[in-house]
Amino acid sequence: MRARRHGDPLQTWVQKKTLRSHIKYVQGLLDRDHSGKLERVAVQLYINLKSHVEEVVADLEAGRMVPRWTARGAYVLLQALSESTPIKSACAAGALFLLRDWEPLRFVSEDGWRGEFVRAWRKQISKTACGSYWDQRRNGGKGGAKPVYKELPLRVVQEIGLLLLATYTPFAARVIQHELKERNVGKTMKQALDEGFAAITGK
Repeated sequence: MRARRHGDPLQTWVQKKTLRSHIKYVQGLLDRDHSGKLERVAVQLYINLKSHVEEVVADLEAGRMVPRWTARGAYVLLQALSESTPIKSACAAGALFLLRDWEPLRFVSEDGWRGEFVRAWRKQISKTACGSYWDQRRNGGKGGAKPVYKELPLRVVQEIGLLLLATYTPFAARVIQHELKERNVGKTMKQALDEGFAAITGK
């Protein structure tokens, strides 16, 4: 059961709040990119991915044979993309790649990475990825609706994961490249300030 949810029985989930700062960073990067190149990449990748799953769905509706898990994955992915925007989708994906770059040990294996990528990405961009049930313990015992993620079969997760990772790897590579460049600029500026301060104080 846990392998189905996370792709690997040892993989822990990534909470939505964990990704907030990462998403904020990617969005800020897009805002600072006055050339508009990153945004154009994000939009084009979204269009490519949505067009692909729309074709799969069209084949199904035309009565053509499509593997079961591919079909289910296409429907789920199309629903998620239709509820989102190119920028929101790319920011969620880029944030997950950044998280892995900054905290590689968080993901225990490739299966864990792929499974949790699908789970966390859907939770960020798709309202229908989660349902709810009544929990009497919430709100100080008064009860309330508790959100719960709608699990998918492992084969469906694998299908979606392969498509998402293949789609957003080029965008993520650019994001990580920009982040590394900004980090190095920050280190260079700090080093220059430290050296200037040392020269003034004679240390």
